[in-house]
Amino acid sequence: MAGGWQATVTHSDQGPCLGLALVDAAPGDLSESCGGVVRGLDAASLGGGTSLPHTTVVYGPAPGEAVAVRARGEGGFRRTAPTHEGRSGLPGDLYVLEIPRRLRNVTVSWIDSSGRVHGPGVFVPSTIDYGGGPTGPHRPN
Repeated sequence: MAGGWQATVTHSDQGPCLGLALVDAAPGDLSESCGGVVRGLDAASLGGGTSLPHTTVVYGPAPGEAVAVRARGEGGFRRTAPTHEGRSGLPGDLYVLEIPRRLRNVTVSWIDSSGRVHGPGVFVPSTIDYGGGPTGPHRPN
């Protein structure tokens, strides 16, 4: 598995920045997104690089009411990971989970303490297959 990770929250003129460093992976395995951090559920991803060539690490903010986040993908793939208490300056909680790199059109949804899954989910950006037909995912305008 990916091993240790460290989430960071910094501030820029574009708003809060959420970063993720894989501390057990090769140096430089770091991802950071600024300005797009929203309240609620969001998803970003980081490839495993040479240390984890078949893994994508999915992470992001989750609502404070979330106890877990579930990823769903093609072929019935499903993986659930607990949320972690958020960092100062970032509303809500954080989550990190691993998915196989080959998966396409993966969505994540949050789960509350009653076990209810909320929303249709948000797409994990690195997994979107823009070649989908009229009912498939489309590139945002």
